Amino acid sequence: MAPVTETAVRRLAPGQETLWHFMRALSPHDPGDSRVTVLDVRELTGDLDAGRLRDAAAVLTQRHQSLRLAFDGFGPDPELRLTGATAVPLTRIDLTGAAGRPDELRRLVRLERVRSFDLCSGPLWHLGLIRTAPDRHTLTLSLSHVIADQWAADLFVEDLLRVYSATPAEAARLAEPAVTLDEITALHRAVLPGGENRLRYWRENLTPLPDRSILPALDASPEVDLGDEGSRSFTFGVAVAGDLPRLAWRARTTPFVALLAAYQLTLALRTGLDRIVLGTTTLGRDAPAAREALSQFTNNVYLNLPLDPAMRLVDVVAAAGRAMSDAVGNVASFGQIRRAVGPGTPSSFLELYHGWFQSWGVPRPDPSVPGLLVRRSGNEADGPAARAPKTEATHPGTRAAHLKAGTPHVMVAPDRGGGRCIYHPGFFATETVDQLIEDYVHVVAAVVHAPELRAGELRLPSRPTAKETR
Repeated sequence: MAPVTETAVRRLAPGQETLWHFMRALSPHDPGDSRVTVLDVRELTGDLDAGRLRDAAAVLTQRHQSLRLAFDGFGPDPELRLTGATAVPLTRIDLTGAAGRPDELRRLVRLERVRSFDLCSGPLWHLGLIRTAPDRHTLTLSLSHVIADQWAADLFVEDLLRVYSATPAEAARLAEPAVTLDEITALHRAVLPGGENRLRYWRENLTPLPDRSILPALDASPEVDLGDEGSRSFTFGVAVAGDLPRLAWRARTTPFVALLAAYQLTLALRTGLDRIVLGTTTLGRDAPAAREALSQFTNNVYLNLPLDPAMRLVDVVAAAGRAMSDAVGNVASFGQIRRAVGPGTPSSFLELYHGWFQSWGVPRPDPSVPGLLVRRSGNEADGPAARAPKTEATHPGTRAAHLKAGTPHVMVAPDRGGGRCIYHPGFFATETVDQLIEDYVHVVAAVVHAPELRAGELRLPSRPTAKETR
């Protein structure tokens, strides 16, 4: 394979297309300001050498070509280039004497979650090192999602600390190039080959496209901050979570799919629709080489889920399992799906589904570093939201894209015992979100403990408001 030169121009890899068009939908004039990021936060306890950590990060910029990517333009099919060596984007902050230190730490971490990137100049990542005590630091890593997913963020931190703690001989070996961009693109194409059969599958399962919002939106002020975000947590209870695997086994699927099917039921019962399309993600890293690549590999799939009121709840779950298997077997890039469902092709994946449902990734073990205790931090989840620079509608359609992106969607925890509902509080009332959660938790309990019940016999504890669009 020919080596990639520093001036090589390339196109998006197939697995990057979904994120790129999403970013353009949210911020057409500057997709780097869409704040679509991946965040990793670790607590480091021990004697940390900040200069040595910076040097380790410099090694990573040479090892992983994705860390030197930049864009030439913001069109639908942009050119990308590799930049030369640049200074490590590391910001150091000392909070050891600051008043209100915990709140300030949470604010700083939250700001990394909503960081903007200069896509044309790069780099498309940033490290923060926040000192909170003489022997304690918080390390933040923010990456533009178009170059990295959560797996890649974990890989970055593992490589960073491995180089940091290496002997000189080990460091030289670790500085060798990892999986190249050419190899990454080849891995993407192996998973997303396209072909008429896959295009036909998506054409048959996604058309007609959803044509309306299925949850009642507020009459939001023109001054609403489009970048705002809210979150509501929920649990299913010990008994339901404990019995969920048995129900999933009976339906010949996974607990995740059983919970997804329950969300389909919830939306169908709230709206009266007999067909719900749910979007979700796959890891996209089946190949061993993909697991060592610092890049964006996650793929979206969309499940066409018709609902017959006469179906037993266990059969609804089984049908969702078959739909998931079929969708994963036909996984395609956004560009391929867009061609399949044309004419009137969607501008982003936001237009392909009624509701969104996914899982947090299963966290990988924290790295072991001599002299340092490394622990994943929950600061971003626990703290008050920091105010990023306000996001305003600057292009026709931007507001609609943010409304769809801010439509309540479910993130279930890795243990499947609960999760969060993420939403935009300027577009959706907290009462609406709480009712949705109440309904969903109720439906999950029914699916698990009353699997013989017919879908048409299931009743929700709350009713949709009169504002719901019909």
